[in-house]
Amino acid sequence: MIATYDMIQLKGILQDFYTVTSIRITVFDDHMKEIAAYPDDVPGVCRILRSDPYCLQACHVCDAKALKTASGRHVAYTYRCHAGLTESIVPIYVSHILIGYLFFGNAMCGTDRQKMYDEILEKCSGCRIDQMKLQNECMKVPLFSEQYMTSASNLMCAVAKYLAMNRVIQLKGQELPEQIDQYLTSHFTDNITVEDICNQLKIGRSTLYTICRQSYGESPSRHIRKMRIQYAEDLLLQHPELSIAEVSDKCGYEDYNYFITAFRKATGMSPGRFASARQNAGRTKGKEEVNQANKIK
Repeated sequence: MIATYDMIQLKGILQDFYTVTSIRITVFDDHMKEIAAYPDDVPGVCRILRSDPYCLQACHVCDAKALKTASGRHVAYTYRCHAGLTESIVPIYVSHILIGYLFFGNAMCGTDRQKMYDEILEKCSGCRIDQMKLQNECMKVPLFSEQYMTSASNLMCAVAKYLAMNRVIQLKGQELPEQIDQYLTSHFTDNITVEDICNQLKIGRSTLYTICRQSYGESPSRHIRKMRIQYAEDLLLQHPELSIAEVSDKCGYEDYNYFITAFRKATGMSPGRFASARQNAGRTKGKEEVNQANKIK
């Protein structure tokens, strides 16, 4: 979790949304873990559907897929779930970093309640559920028009922005950028991947890339390559006794030839030529300084 929550304010805002729309709303963090919801209880229709293991699994898969789709957007993503109910997701951003989602669902969009019930039965025909109880619960669910659902989604977008602007949900100070920088500085010569960094810091890929672009102006992979080349330059100049293969290994390159290619691409010359050019430049500068000193004398 990369954010902190003012749970009192958050609960109040979710309750206000429900009071206005009659639609249950939920907050998820960036790892799709539920943080808060109003009302707390899952609607009866979904509770009955989820009583079947197959249907429960389908629900989880549907939610995960929808959240993944929504993560690449800055507007509401409205869709029909596996059971035919209407749901909508809005990403929550703070400083362009995705920190969570607002989600509403379990709503019936249409004008014919019986038709909606029949559609749920058809879509969940492979599930073992109590159809009588399901029908009773369906009769309790309000029916909404498509325009109403669109308006509710727009309202949820406004709520997401309000949560960020008023610090109801906020990043944990500067801890995360500092943690990323410390981790990269300590491990840039290791054989690490973007997935390794995300797992270690418990953040998502989009969060890592956003912070790296804000902090370094480039992706984490490119920044690691740049750190390695800079380290290689320092080693070549400060430790001329090291072979190119040893420098390659110390910089985290398992493939000696790849190191030479990467170094040449970054500096315009091979490691050997780089070392020679800098050493020659150093000797030339030294001679000039000696000559200048002799002239002064």
